[in-house]
Amino acid sequence: MLLVFASQPMLAQEDTEAGIVFSHDDWAALKAKAKAEKKPIFIDAYTTWCGPCKWMAANTFPDADVGDFFNANFINAKFDMEKGEGIELAKTYGVVAYPTLLFIDGEGELVHRSCGARDAEAFIEVGKKALDDNENYGALLVKYEEGDRSPEFMQTYLTAMEEACDRDDEVVKTYFASLENERLMDEGNFGLIESMVEDTDSREFKYLMANEAAFAKKFGEERVSRKIEGTLSNGLMVALYRSETPEEAYAAAKKKIKASGYRQADKIIGRADMQVHAKAGDWEAYASAAIKHYETYPTNDYMELNQIAWTFYERVENKASLKQALEWSKQSVSIEKQAMNLDTYAALLAKTGNVDKAIEVEKEVIELAKEAGEDTSGYEEMLKSFQEMK
Repeated sequence: MLLVFASQPMLAQEDTEAGIVFSHDDWAALKAKAKAEKKPIFIDAYTTWCGPCKWMAANTFPDADVGDFFNANFINAKFDMEKGEGIELAKTYGVVAYPTLLFIDGEGELVHRSCGARDAEAFIEVGKKALDDNENYGALLVKYEEGDRSPEFMQTYLTAMEEACDRDDEVVKTYFASLENERLMDEGNFGLIESMVEDTDSREFKYLMANEAAFAKKFGEERVSRKIEGTLSNGLMVALYRSETPEEAYAAAKKKIKASGYRQADKIIGRADMQVHAKAGDWEAYASAAIKHYETYPTNDYMELNQIAWTFYERVENKASLKQALEWSKQSVSIEKQAMNLDTYAALLAKTGNVDKAIEVEKEVIELAKEAGEDTSGYEEMLKSFQEMK
């Protein structure tokens, strides 16, 4: 008896340190509990293969502040959307991206939703929004259905729709069609153009292209250029991957970009040509195109450098090309050292013959991953493969 009672304070302390306390009740019991306690249900809608889901589980949910806020205000639950009751919940609430953060009332009605991983501070803000009947997604849906179409409301509604991964393209088109050209330069509307306009033939994108200097003066050249280049690149990829006649569609899309006179047309086309070679499985041509592209248009984006270096590791065999990839990888690590890009560096060291150095670096990768709360099994397998090369 003494041992049992003595253990109670320790158990309470463990619950506090655990961050969010998740219920293991079934869906019917969760709704009953939500009704009884007059709290919404928070659902972490995840899958076992989702990296960002694992990141939140390791970094966000255990946070003490997150636990204090969510345990006080919500009934918390986790469902694998590909198993058990999660399959039906995914259908009911239209979950198509992971993680999706769902907030449901005791009647099973949607209160709020947001998709994508969040750190502790941002996650608490999502929870606060869910509790605000003027800002949560469920309230905005009601206002839209009741006919509110004011520009101020529509900007809020469409932004929330995007954040919820619940976008309706017809709603977006209808809203933009209601605006005069000059209104497209409003801060809120340009934000919507950035996140929602993908069609290079749309009136909104054509207006942006024709008035690039004015947009750049107001919103900054980098921001405007990033949107234009991203949309033009997307047009090339749509032609390449979604057309019944990809060669013809791709050639036509390139011709249109050239004809636009856009100053970065060659950069955009060069990057797309790399994808053409990749799609064809011609990795020698891919390597040549990539090296030429990054010589002409160098980047300091550590994620981009890591991605291209890893592709070379997986697909390219030419030693000279691999040495260039090794330099990109080294540059990526120098900008932002993380387990993933340091792992790429180790892999390229091994592939170019420097196995001893690769082993040394991969051991550092494992330590970094442990510090970040990441799964180290893949890195440990990589280390073992290096050791077997000796």
